[in-house]
Amino acid sequence: YQDAGGVIMKANPAAQRLLGLTMNQMIGRNSVDPEWHCIKEDGSDFPGIEHPAMVALKTAQPVKDCLMGVFIQSKQDYTWLLVNAEPEFKNYESKPYRVFTTFTDITEKKKFEIQLIDKNRQLNLIIQNIPGVVFSCIKDEDCHMLFISDYISEITGYKPNEINRGK
Repeated sequence: YQDAGGVIMKANPAAQRLLGLTMNQMIGRNSVDPEWHCIKEDGSDFPGIEHPAMVALKTAQPVKDCLMGVFIQSKQDYTWLLVNAEPEFKNYESKPYRVFTTFTDITEKKKFEIQLIDKNRQLNLIIQNIPGVVFSCIKDEDCHMLFISDYISEITGYKPNEINRGK
């Protein structure tokens, strides 16, 4: 829980474990604290004022499934979290008095995605640089071409979207 100013008031043991901090280290800090080192999916900084809790407090609207990398000092690595922030209101008030934030650790999934992207990049380089006629394509379950090599396009004169339409 964070108060209306974004100051952490309470955290459960799971949040403490995910963030690598004790309750004493968390209480009194807020999302704009320079000690947090958070990044967006593209690796750019994730400013504290853009953190889901701060956005929920400012807009009085929930924030759902915000992807955030949080640097964990004890691991010397980023933990990837899906963050939800739910503003809470006192009776008949339109401005939140606090925000309840939950995290889902998706670090392993994120690492797998990065490995998959890297492997796909390597495969694409191999396919695009094979000399000679090698038919390379990937189809979906409806047999639509999702990928064909540039070499196949050069030989046939068709682009992948033209092959999908049967031109």
